[in-house]
Formats: sequence, C-alpha cells, structure tokens
Amino acid sequence: AWTAWRAAWRSIRHERKEKRMGFGNDYLQEERKAELQYWLSGDYESFCGKKKEIYLAAGKAIKDAGHTSPGHSPGGYRNELKYAGDLELAFRIETEEKKFRSVRKQLPAPEYAKWLQKLVRLRNQYARTAGFENYLDYRYALWGIGGDVFARAASRQRKAEKTDSMELRRWLGEVSADHRLAVENQRALFREIDECWNLNGSGIQIHDEDLPGFYIGACVPVSIPDDIHVLINRRPGLSGFSVFMHEIGHGFYYTNIAAPDIHGRREPFNLIMEETVALLFENQVYTDGFSREFLHTDRGMWLPKAEFQLDYLLCCAEFEERIYRKADPDFDAEWKAACAFTGEEEGDGWTKPHFFVSNPGYFAAYFIAAFLAKETYRYADRESRDLFDFIRNEICSPGGALAYEAFLEKVLP
Repeated sequence: AWTAWRAAWRSIRHERKEKRMGFGNDYLQEERKAELQYWLSGDYESFCGKKKEIYLAAGKAIKDAGHTSPGHSPGGYRNELKYAGDLELAFRIETEEKKFRSVRKQLPAPEYAKWLQKLVRLRNQYARTAGFENYLDYRYALWGIGGDVFARAASRQRKAEKTDSMELRRWLGEVSADHRLAVENQRALFREIDECWNLNGSGIQIHDEDLPGFYIGACVPVSIPDDIHVLINRRPGLSGFSVFMHEIGHGFYYTNIAAPDIHGRREPFNLIMEETVALLFENQVYTDGFSREFLHTDRGMWLPKAEFQLDYLLCCAEFEERIYRKADPDFDAEWKAACAFTGEEEGDGWTKPHFFVSNPGYFAAYFIAAFLAKETYRYADRESRDLFDFIRNEICSPGGALAYEAFLEKVLP
C-alpha cells in the first residue's frame, strides 16, 4: 500500500511540474480548441486574444520553472519554443501580419517591400529574444527541421528532371468532369476510399457545411488521436477533391501515426512527416491506381502531380533563406537570384506567395515534405510495395511510433 501511495504521489508531482513547465497537453489543447472555433466561425479577433492569453500563461510557466528544452527526438516539434522570447512582440508581429494580409494584393511593389521589410526586421528581432540568430532558424528549430535535410533535398531536386505542367493541366480538365468528383458525391467517394485503404477514417470529424469562405481546408487535432477535426470548403473536380484528401491525410497522421512521447501522449508532432503524409494522400488521387479503382478509368498520371510544384517551392524557400540572413535585402534582386539558383521562371515575382507574409519558413517545410512524398512514391514503386502498407509497416513501428530517421534513410539516402 505504501509503495502504491508513493508511486501515485510521484505521478501527481510530475503532472504538477509539467503544468508549471507548460509541456502538458493543457496549453496545446486550449489553443487548438480556440483554433477550431476560429475555422468554424471566422472570428479572428477572439482567436488571437485567446491565443495570446494562452501563450503568455505558458511562457510565464516555463520561465518560472527555469526550463528551456525538454530534449525532443530528431525531427520532433519543439512546443516549448512557441512560448519563448518576447511574446508581447510576437503578438505585435501577428497583428501587423493580419493587417498586411488584408491589403497586400492591392499594394504597389514599393509599398509592399517596405511593409515586408518591417516584418522581416521585427521577426528577426523576436527570434533574437528567443535565443536564435534569425527568424528562419527559430522556425526550423520549432518545427524540428534540420538544415541537413533541407540541403539534401534541395541538392537532389536541383538535379532532377523537370516536369511538363501543360500535360498535367490538360489531363486535369478531362478527369475533373467525372461525376464522382462533383461536390455532392465527394463524401460517398471518401467512404469508399476509407474502406478500401483501411484508413480508420471514422475517428475523423468532417465539417463541410456553413464554413467561412476565406479558406479551403484545415485539420485541427484537439486531442490526439480521438478528437480530430477536418474542415473543408469542398470544390468540384480532381484538384478540389485532392485538397479534401490532403486534410484527410493530416487526420490519418494524427489517428494512425503521430508518435507517443515517453508518457504515452501523442505530443509533440513531426511537421515534416505530417505534411509528407498529407501530400501522399493529396497526390494519391492523381495516380493510375486511384483512377482505376475509384473513377473506373485508366487516365492516372502517377508522379507528375507530386513533382509539379517542387521547383517553385524550393525557389520560395531559397528566397526566404536570402532575405532573413541579410540586414537590408533587395527583394527584387534576391528573387532573381533565387530563381536563377533553382532554374525557376521569375513569373509573378515575390509579391504573390502569401506565405512570405503569413507563415515564414513554411515554404522550406512544404518543399521538404513534397520532395519526400515524391521519393516515397518512387521507393514504394521500386520495392513493389503498396503505399499504405509501406506507411504503416515501415514508417511506423507497432503501436504507431514514428521511425523518422529510418524513413529518411529509406527515401532520402
């Protein structure tokens, strides 16, 4: 009895310590609950206010505990960094971002440049308060992105054969007319896919009616793995359905893959692997196997969709690498240099991609994930493996633990 009481008391003290340190599920779950309400209602002001309250409380708990890092495994999301540094400055930056996003498409390039330059300086200033040289280093550390993974993927992509996007666009126009891809039929199509691929999708709550129209899709894991929400403003055609499947891929990651930590909780997540899995789902609808099984046609494209945007994503990631590591970057010159480095056309320029304003660093994360998704297809094809069998039995060990390093060795040797 004494042994049992002592063990119970140690457990209670550990839980209390975790709450003081801010690494329990409380702060994350409260933020996710607020985020879910935002996606359902579109009320950004309430979400931002609630998030600031949560972050300030978490930051104070970490500071009071004198703790800086719980020592996550390679590739793991470092939640404690969300609450690091000068959080008042962080939310000043978020307010500035929100104002910028609302007007950026109407701004002439010189005014756009001044506003973006101000954001870059503020972000780098915040990063230094959190112990990092610049904001990209901070974001990469937060998401668990090692520089070697980005460099390896970038080097491989620069040597890759380019994809003809015109062929993909012509094919999309033909296949998207299929009646099964009409908005009213997409839920039934997903149920068929769920059963065929054994996705365990019944644990995902899908919201697809009366949503704000400013986004296409989102996935919010309030509690992993049993309270997962996919929100989707459905669009017709294969491209619209691929976005739906991308968000389902996020849900699959949380219900099937997200690795438990040492206490058995499924935190923290791995951003690169999560986006890789989501992109595998998104791109799977372009394959010949999907076309035969669910659309009853032999018009699948297999790899081109997985490869289509890789050079563009790499170009944008390279642009951010340049502008965050210089004191006063010339955006036009840096965009030209990034395009030349990656072999990408200059196109509409650096004012078009919204992630430069809304989510810096995400282009690098998305590029790595898209590259790994492509290489996963190639690996499964070389080994004559079923894609989802490979995910379940080689990316993950029994019980859902994620073998991140082993996965990189298989698809990014």
